Amino acid sequence: MICPKLDELETDTLDPTRIEMVSNGTWAGVIAMNLQVHVSCGPCNLMVEVDMNKQPPDGKAIGVAFRCGECGRLGGTIISGKPAPHRV
Repeated sequence: MICPKLDELETDTLDPTRIEMVSNGTWAGVIAMNLQVHVSCGPCNLMVEVDMNKQPPDGKAIGVAFRCGECGRLGGTIISGKPAPHRV
C-alpha cells in the first residue's frame, strides 16, 4: 500500500506533481501515516517509544525486531496511531 507524505500537500489543491509516495512498510511511510511505534519487554516490564527519525527512512519498519537493552530478549512491537491533539 502506498500513501502520500501529507505534510507536503497544500490544503486547498492537490498537485499530483508535488505528492511524494512512500511505502507504508518503511520508516518514512510510518511517519507519513502519523503512527507511533513502541517496543515492550515483558520480563523487564519496560516499554519505550521508537525514535523513528533515527531510523533509515527507506528501512524496513514492519517486521523489524528490537532487543531489550536490559535483558537482551526480543521485544514486542506495538504500532498505533498518534493521539489527536487535545482541544480546549
